[in-house]
Amino acid sequence: MTHVKTVVKQASVYSRKMDRLSKRIFGEIPYELTARNARVVKAFQAMPYEEDEFCIAYFPPHPMFHSLTKLLRLHGLFRDEHQDFIDELLRQRCLRGKAPPKPGEGKRAMMRRKNA
Repeated sequence: MTHVKTVVKQASVYSRKMDRLSKRIFGEIPYELTARNARVVKAFQAMPYEEDEFCIAYFPPHPMFHSLTKLLRLHGLFRDEHQDFIDELLRQRCLRGKAPPKPGEGKRAMMRRKNA
């Protein structure tokens, strides 16, 4: 709905305020637009890029896929050979005694026990 401009210049303050109020009520711009303002108004009137159904979603939802594959792997329904390899390396390190120390058994804790 476009606001019909009056031919007569609005002289009184009351008529200008009422005109501005009617433009605000009907969702129109309450002042004259410059080129810079028109660009901003046009950008805000356009549909957001994320909601536009014609825009291609280039990137798949990787975090969702990662959490789903972890859950499926936990239940034994998905086989991740790389993660299996990492787990096997960690298991072998633990068997050789190369696992990271538990809390309270690290270098600083040993130094405290030695000096105390």
